[in-house]
Parts: sequence; structure tokens; C-alpha cells
Amino acid sequence: MSIRKTKSGKFQVRLEAGYSLSGKRQQISKTFDTLREAKQFELDNDTVDNDRFSSKTTLKEFVEVVYLPLKKDTVRASTFKAYGYHLNSYILPILGRYEISDINHMAIQKMINSINTWKNAKNAHATLRNVLNECINVGMLKYNPARESYRFPERVMHPEDHNGVVLDNFKDIFDFLKAIHGFRSEPVCVLGLCFGLRKGEILGLDWQHVNFSNKLIKIRQTYVNDTLTLPKTKKSVRDIPMNDYAYKYLKTLKSSNNILSLDGSNPVAMLNGKRFSGKYAHEVLSRDIDQLELPKITILSMRHSFATACINSGIDVSKVSKMLGHTNITTTYNKYVRPSLNDIGSDMDKINKIMFGG
Repeated sequence: MSIRKTKSGKFQVRLEAGYSLSGKRQQISKTFDTLREAKQFELDNDTVDNDRFSSKTTLKEFVEVVYLPLKKDTVRASTFKAYGYHLNSYILPILGRYEISDINHMAIQKMINSINTWKNAKNAHATLRNVLNECINVGMLKYNPARESYRFPERVMHPEDHNGVVLDNFKDIFDFLKAIHGFRSEPVCVLGLCFGLRKGEILGLDWQHVNFSNKLIKIRQTYVNDTLTLPKTKKSVRDIPMNDYAYKYLKTLKSSNNILSLDGSNPVAMLNGKRFSGKYAHEVLSRDIDQLELPKITILSMRHSFATACINSGIDVSKVSKMLGHTNITTTYNKYVRPSLNDIGSDMDKINKIMFGG
């Protein structure tokens, strides 16, 4: 808050009003005829700010003045952008005028019902739960109603949707890599299918993080929104062993392409002197797959393919979790451990033999 004298001789008070959903800092200004009035206004608002928020505050006001300023400096830029999108598109149009104390199970279900797809509904619900957790942290709520169970839109899965096809064994992965050999998307495919890296980790991997002596790649950074930044979580900082295929490929790639990119960095996934961007990597991969008539995998499904193939090969799930950089092994179980009907049937045969000697 500040006071300044204008050219007309009046006194203008500026108040900080948080951030807009786009992340832009907002201010409110008010002009007074006398300095005394301006100082009194400043004093009154300082007093109000100390006890400004309560359970009667609207969700919109809390989000703009408290939540977004807090998150802007504590989460990654991409995460902050996602929060803003979910709030602006789904949450605030339905719940923005609600007082915090009035946001209950019925109101949240109303918000979810307004969303057509399972993914968007899940993401909006998760963002709202995060917002209400902050309300608890500042003493505005004692209980978070978003933690309850809700009905979501039906999740419709197609084998060739945005998530892509999952290759569930290493033979299929090897066949895919052989087919894509020599094409522009090959570096992305090898890093995705041989190591299970996230998209940002693939694009952010530099040659100084490839240790051929110990046959390891070191995940120390990620490339998000055309910016190199720290990995997603502490567990995302990790070393992953190379299999023989990846080792030979990366050795050959480095010897034939050991040059700096135009910006002075040295990325592994590089084309025409530039680090792959997320959008360009998707476009190049899609064109190569269409030309070769290969299974329509995506960068996301490469990670799922690696993890699923590891599990199906008998690798312990705790080791798979470590390679993937998951914070919690439960995430690995929930996403990648999918026993098939044949597996369950085989186990039932074992039970039959024990019980009946069959």
C-alpha cells in the first residue's frame, strides 16, 4: 500500500489486490482531497487486512487475493498455469460467488456436473480441494468438503486417444524402436521407451547428464514451457541405468551429433540445431508414426509402456517406482499394476491344485 500526491494536488492510495487468474498483479486505487483522508483510508484497510478473511469470504476473493499469490511463488509455472485454467474455466463460474462456508457436497457436485469429461472434472476437483486446503491452513475452514466422494463423468478410454497406445512388453518396444530407427523422433522414442521419462525430462536431458562410464542417465532438470527448471519432485532427481540398446544408440548419437544447440546448450533430443519443444516433439512423432503405420503411441504412453513392460517382466514394483521418480509407490501400483484375467485364472488354477489336488 502506498500514498502519492497527484499533479492535481489530490492524494492517491494504491492497494494490492492479489493476482488475476492469468497471474497479473492487481491493484486498487482511490483518490482523496486531503492527505489526512488518504492516511485514514490506509489505516482502515491495514486494520481490515489483518482480519479480512473469514468463512464468509467468497471463493473468488480468496482465490485472487490469497491463493494465487501464494501459489505463484511456490509451484512451477506450468502448475500455476493449470490452476488458473481450472479455476477460470470450471470452478469460479459455478462457485466463485459462494461464501467459503457455503461450499458443501451439493455445491461441489454441481460444479462437477457442469463438466463434460472425466479428466477435466477430476482436475477441477483436485484444484478445488487444494484451494480449500489453503482455507484450512489460514483458519477459515475446519473441514474440507472436497475430500468427500463424488460422482464424475464416465471415463471413456480409446486405444488411440490422447493418452496413446501402451506397449506392454519389451519385445513390442524393441520392434517399435527398430522401425523408428533413423527417423527424426528416434531420440525422443528411445528416451521415453527405454527409461520411462516424463516429457519434460526427455526434452531437458543434456549430454553432460549421460554417464557412459557407469551406463547411467542422470535426471537433474526438466524442460517445461520452453524453460529449463528443476524436476517435478525431489524423487524425480534420480539416476537410471541404461539397457544395452539405449547405451549403443546414445553412444552412436553423441558421436554423430556432438554439437551445441543454437542457444549454447547441449540437449540429447535436438533437431536442426534446436532443443525439441513439447509441441514440436509431438508433431514429429505423430508424422513419423503415420508414415510408418506404427501403433499410435504418444510421449505420455511411452512412459506407461516402459513401466508396464517392467512390471510384466517381473521387475519389483518398488524398483520401477524409483526409476519413474514417483514420490509414492502407491502411484506406481495404481497406474501400472494391472493383473490380466489370464493371470487371475492361473492363480485360481494354483488354488485348485492345492485344495483338490487337481
